[in-house]
Parts: sequence; structure tokens; C-alpha cells
Amino acid sequence: FSPDSSVVSFCENNGVVEILDLRTDRSIQMDTKQGQWKMVFSPNGELLAAGSYGAPVMIWATATGSVVKTLDGGREGGLTPVFSPDGKILAVGNRNSTTRLFDVESGKLLHELPENQTHGLSFDPTGERLAVAYVDGRLGLWNVADGRLLQMKQTNARELYRVHWTPAGDVLVSSGVKDNIIFWNPVDLSVLHEITAPEWVIEAEFSPDGTRFVNSGGSNDQSQGDRRVEIWGVRVRDWVLGRAGL
Repeated sequence: FSPDSSVVSFCENNGVVEILDLRTDRSIQMDTKQGQWKMVFSPNGELLAAGSYGAPVMIWATATGSVVKTLDGGREGGLTPVFSPDGKILAVGNRNSTTRLFDVESGKLLHELPENQTHGLSFDPTGERLAVAYVDGRLGLWNVADGRLLQMKQTNARELYRVHWTPAGDVLVSSGVKDNIIFWNPVDLSVLHEITAPEWVIEAEFSPDGTRFVNSGGSNDQSQGDRRVEIWGVRVRDWVLGRAGL
């Protein structure tokens, strides 16, 4: 969904990306010839970025469907694009390679973060730090301005899938395969709280107001039918005081 929820974008494995205006039912279709790994709107809703497997990252104008930029995501791998809060930078993770940061207006490569196999990416609310989840279970924090590594933590996860910040930027959460959902202090990546998680957690994030936390997943074996969504109430202040916050 676009930031104001008036426009939605979706894609099936046939490679056709559709932008649908829910107010007018106007639809724009772009044939990329490639199923899209992840799609994301810019903060102002004017751009849509999509990353695929074995194809460059494409940025479209949502009003017209015209291609604004085509960016090189590196070697073949599943790509994960994420806009900075001000929409000026696009970070692109690569399942088989490094994370790249681009200037959206010019398309210039700003930084290539020297660690391979990235999954989820998340800018903090200020846009100054980028959290990165790695395939080998590591969690990294990077300085956006100069591409410098700030913190790196090895978790017990077989793989990390997602990272997400509270709206205030005072807590970072990670989730993945065969580990707890962990809430971190982003200052030093110390653990604030943990939730016993199902085997496989594919999504985990805070609500826009920070009062709820949602995660989804279950057993990695689809035949078991153990898939669910959980919604938690959040009290971040309690974590700071050393008490349970969920």
C-alpha cells in the first residue's frame, strides 16, 4: 500500500506489476518479464521500487507507470529495496550479495556495504542508521552517511528474515528461522526482550503508532497447517526499566 493507503501495488509470478488507485479503480500495468521479489512505495507515494531475482531494481512513477530509474542490484539474487524516511536514498539488499545504497534522484551508487547475503533492511526513523538482517543470522547496524559499520551481532537464528524499528527509533526487532523474536537496544545491540517464536517467522513489525507488534509465521512444513498471525500490546518503557513489555 502507498503511505496514504489510496494506492496498492501487486505482482504475481508472471512478471506484470500492477498499480491500482483504490479511489478511481484506475489500473496501470507494467510488464517486467520477471516475477518481483519485493515492492515498496516511496514515503510520498510518488514512486514505486521493485526488486526481482536476476534483474535490476526498477523505480516507476506511480501516476504514469513510466520507468524513472533502473539500478544495478549486483550479482543474481533476490533483491529487497527500501526507501529512507525522506525518500532520498534507496537501500537494496541482495540475497546472494552485498547491500547497496543509491541516491534516488540521480541513481548514483552512494555506498556498497561490505557484507554479503542480506535479507530484510530497515532505516531508523531519522534515516541515519540502516539495520540489516543477514542470511547467516547476523544483525548489522550501518551509518548511512558514510557506509560505516556501527554494530554487528551474531544471533542464534539459522537465518534472519526481518528487522524493524519502533516509530521512536528506540527499539529494533529481529526475526527469522529457529530463534526467538528479539527486541534490541540499538545503541549497543543489547537484548531488551525476547518472545518465544514459532519455527519460521516471515514478518515482524510495529504498528505506525508503536503500541502494537505483529508477527506472522509458524511451521516451515506447510502440511502441518501451523501458520498464524500474532498481535501484541507494547510497553517499551517497561523494557527500559527491565520489566516485561508485551
